[in-house]
Amino acid sequence: MKKPHPEKTKATLKEQLREGMLFLAIIVTVIAYFIIAAVKGFDPAEQFVAVAGTLALFLLVVAGVVLAFALLVGVLRLLLSGSKR
Repeated sequence: MKKPHPEKTKATLKEQLREGMLFLAIIVTVIAYFIIAAVKGFDPAEQFVAVAGTLALFLLVVAGVVLAFALLVGVLRLLLSGSKR
């Protein structure tokens, strides 16, 4: 009888250590960022909003380019399939 889920292999000690160090590095980086923000006197929320707005505009432009490309490919397929008849 087949098992519904494959068995997960246990991560080696080296892999666990690597993941733990990565997690620790992320935590230390975030704490250091907020400490620097407090020392220099700027508001991190303003930077987060600015980055989010920039990212949203970038994604909007990328979506527009992808949509235009998809429409172009669709029109070309229509034209090419219509000429074969």
